Amino acid sequence: MRTRPLAGGFTQEIAPVLRHRGGRVLSQRTMATTNPHSESRIGVRPRYILLGVDEQDRHHVYRTTDDTVTVIRDGERQFVIELAGDETPDDQMQIVAEHTGWQTRYYGLDAVVERAAAFA
Repeated sequence: MRTRPLAGGFTQEIAPVLRHRGGRVLSQRTMATTNPHSESRIGVRPRYILLGVDEQDRHHVYRTTDDTVTVIRDGERQFVIELAGDETPDDQMQIVAEHTGWQTRYYGLDAVVERAAAFA
């Protein structure tokens, strides 16, 4: 790696320049430390979203990267639900509401309504 002189006797390392097809200039350092297609650069949606706590004290956590809902009780994973096709976390919220019931909801319109009612 080459260096260039800076004020005060310091030097700066200069990464070799590589040309990508299309003429865009990329440094070797940039290519080694970043991935333009990594999950962290796709969007701002978090990887995990807490949906709520059901009446049996189980936490339901939605994982956005693979569309699964993990059910956790006492810090241990009980089971994982894979959302099928066009199924959404809202559908899973409805299923839990009908079969088990929610102790606390953190996700969805019902959670917003419950919080607003608490302030009224």
